[in-house]
Amino acid sequence: WSSDVCSSDLLRKSTFFSVCSATSSLYSSDDLPKLLRAVYSALSSLNYAFDSYHVSLINPDGQPALTVHHIKKDQNSGQIIIKTEHCEEYAQAPQLAAWRGQEAMYFPDIGGKHPISLFAAETVSDIRSAIDLPFEQGTLTICSKKVNAFGAPSLEGSLETLNILSHGLSVGLYRIRDLLEIEQANDGIDRHIAKTTEETILQLSGQRLRNVAMRMEVEEDWLRVLLSCQQELMNVAQFERLVIHFTDEECNSLSAFAVDEEGHVDEIGAFTTTPLVQEFLKQNQPSLHKERAQLVKSGCDALHTLSTQSSIDVPFASGVLSISSRTMNAFSERDVSTVAYFASVIHEAHRRLLDITLLQERQKMLMQAQKMESIGQLAAGIAHNFNN
Repeated sequence: WSSDVCSSDLLRKSTFFSVCSATSSLYSSDDLPKLLRAVYSALSSLNYAFDSYHVSLINPDGQPALTVHHIKKDQNSGQIIIKTEHCEEYAQAPQLAAWRGQEAMYFPDIGGKHPISLFAAETVSDIRSAIDLPFEQGTLTICSKKVNAFGAPSLEGSLETLNILSHGLSVGLYRIRDLLEIEQANDGIDRHIAKTTEETILQLSGQRLRNVAMRMEVEEDWLRVLLSCQQELMNVAQFERLVIHFTDEECNSLSAFAVDEEGHVDEIGAFTTTPLVQEFLKQNQPSLHKERAQLVKSGCDALHTLSTQSSIDVPFASGVLSISSRTMNAFSERDVSTVAYFASVIHEAHRRLLDITLLQERQKMLMQAQKMESIGQLAAGIAHNFNN
């Protein structure tokens, strides 16, 4: 090494602890640049005549198999620049020799032919000498534009210092790995909480709709069910119009109730179903239409207004529950499952409506029968009086 190299024990320890100090300040897996800049500062404090250094991270069992970070100082701005490259096929990469052999390798005069030159040629094409130092996760390569920049007489002491430095780098990389695992675990927990929260909100919305349906006593109460369905569904999905179509037993005709985003209810009279709609009802599968062309192709455009650009249509036993928007790609697959859940609740509510309707009709028939019976009894009494 050059005469500027300082290999004292104190300097080695201070260099190692400076990297360890940077490691302790890593709080995210995205803090790798902070660690690489700390290593650059440590190398500079050792007064090594280097121009750039490179960290090759090796992952034999994964992808990418080899990741190379190139670190150097910009001569104009003085800022430390980091460039990263990935190599999917690592088996032929020559720089793996140092890592596999776990021995430092010194190249006194390589003329730009160092293995690192396979990557980022514009960064290292003019390097003349380099040292490769293996550590657990890969290699640390220090480069110079000078021939034999790291040569005798102090090479051995310098290698010892750099091995200590590479160990500090390894400790920092392990911390980043641990931080990444913690972040991934936290992401998994957050996703689980979000999913559980969404399911809870959906269940509560559905239950509130059921409660409104259970309180139906007369046919006129169906309006409250429609408005409740629109309001509860708006809590878990964004749409502009809700339509509930009811079909006859043969699926030959439909009647509908539509609720807009302002809560206005429109009752649509019966209309004849098209063959495509009949086929859609028979398949009994939810359908997501992201654009108008898909609506027309499926025939479900007959269930919506001309301004509808995207929709979700979910058949149930006695009809179809639909939500729609005037914009394309307004809905996701998650929205499909949400609407399907509400369709099952609407089916329950419609069955109660039919039961109430049937009960009211029977009550009317009973009242009519009672009236006829009363008239009969009155006529019989009058006839008896005449006979007397």
